[in-house]
Amino acid sequence: MLVAHPKVAPLITTLPDPDKDYNEDVRYYTTKPINGGTTFKCTFCEHSVNTLDFDSVNGNRRTQAATLINQHAASLHLRTLVPTKLGSRGAL
Repeated sequence: MLVAHPKVAPLITTLPDPDKDYNEDVRYYTTKPINGGTTFKCTFCEHSVNTLDFDSVNGNRRTQAATLINQHAASLHLRTLVPTKLGSRGAL
């Protein structure tokens, strides 16, 4: 028997929009396949990295490229959008 618990948050019942890229709100790059690899380009400037520039010994090359290009965007383009934590618990 199913019992409703008023203090428990309901499950999310909406499905993702299939026409929307799931990374649209968090991805700061575009990708383009090249011979043997993929180029990741910053959406804010012309900076790019290539999966062929990374060593697979250090993990997945696509993950390494995506991480680096997102770090680039965060450090150069997004720092004014990220709130700064003040105090030990974020209090003003």
